[in-house]
Amino acid sequence: MILEAYLDDSGSGGMSQRFFTLAGFLSDYESWGKFADEWKAVLDEPPTIPYFKMNNFYRPEARNSVFKGWDRSAIDEKLKRLISVIRYNVMMRISSKVSLEDYERYVKGRIDDPTVDDPYFFCFYQIIYSVAIHQKTYKWNYQTDFFFDEQSKIGDNTKRWHQIFKSMASDDIRPYIGSPPIFRDDKLFRPLQAADLYSGALRRHAYENARIYMPMRWELVELQNLQNIEREISGDQLRSWVASLG
Repeated sequence: MILEAYLDDSGSGGMSQRFFTLAGFLSDYESWGKFADEWKAVLDEPPTIPYFKMNNFYRPEARNSVFKGWDRSAIDEKLKRLISVIRYNVMMRISSKVSLEDYERYVKGRIDDPTVDDPYFFCFYQIIYSVAIHQKTYKWNYQTDFFFDEQSKIGDNTKRWHQIFKSMASDDIRPYIGSPPIFRDDKLFRPLQAADLYSGALRRHAYENARIYMPMRWELVELQNLQNIEREISGDQLRSWVASLG
């Protein structure tokens, strides 16, 4: 059995976002097929939407929002139905988060390779290894393939990073690291829409808690019962990694 992880990023708009997140879900191939059918069925339920984007949920009044003109109660109900599809079809939620303030303080401009000088690199690294270590620990003897939105600003850099990570991995971890990352259009590839939902909700929660405690948003509460691999990259970790990268 091959496991598949679908991931999307949130917070690439710069320091005003405060945090960068890379997050999504992991499950097996057959479960993702069932997920895609059920997700499409919910999208098609009246009132219909062609695809889901989390920024449309938070800003339904935006010019290109699929929710433009909807009542908030109808928007919330659509999201609840979509979250139920996630809960009943995926094995695990996975995420990595970094403070953009920490990134600016400890990393930016201190690495010679410009393709590595990016918060995406560090979150990607954390997820690849955290998933592999989890599989080894719990004896999930399958490789994991990673899928990303093809519109991501990083693009093919992740393929090179993946090769670096796999070559550096110890012999006991390497078998769990699958093929190079695969890119798909999130408007057409439904598991990536779920990843967009989770990543956006995590970043929004982190943003709201940056200055004062706020309760967890209901859309995250709905996902709490799923198994979880969650990593937050500290400033000390960033400094250590920058030193090792030269």
